[in-house]
Amino acid sequence: MNKIPAIANTFGASKQDFNFHPQNDTPISLNEYGKPLSYFGDQIWDLSCYAHIYTQQGIIDFHLDHSSKNKEILSYQIKITLFYIIFSRKRRDNNITLATIYNSFAMIRKIAYLCLDYNCEFTNIATHGLFLKALRSHLSELSWESKKKYISILNSINKAGMLYGINVVPLIRPLNSVL
Repeated sequence: MNKIPAIANTFGASKQDFNFHPQNDTPISLNEYGKPLSYFGDQIWDLSCYAHIYTQQGIIDFHLDHSSKNKEILSYQIKITLFYIIFSRKRRDNNITLATIYNSFAMIRKIAYLCLDYNCEFTNIATHGLFLKALRSHLSELSWESKKKYISILNSINKAGMLYGINVVPLIRPLNSVL
């Protein structure tokens, strides 16, 4: 049995406008009494309220273990992207699952670590040649379905950047040549 089965049930009647840039005190998850478990500004989000009983993972940790000076910026950009994925109108209406959230986070995090290795961030990956070469190499080793999921995540990074004003350059055109 679900604790709280879906985002639509949790935030459906909320006065929160998810089309504007989230503030640090924007609630991300609520307990069964409607009290926030996690806020946007937290480095760890407790999403266990969206979990089914058989789901083990309910925590998203945004700490990046890397020596790059960009790790704080990328951690923030991961949060913005995940916020977009979770709270876009389509997702709230279609009841996104915790597994989908966690899988999206894992792919965004892989892209972020690649950014850290090549000293770039989400706002300039489309123009960073070495990053794109490494991404193409990574994608070439994946199945067609995994490639499509990565393209979807890159599209979400782009849309989140446009919606929340973090100046992300469109990503899809340079990456379609990978497929």
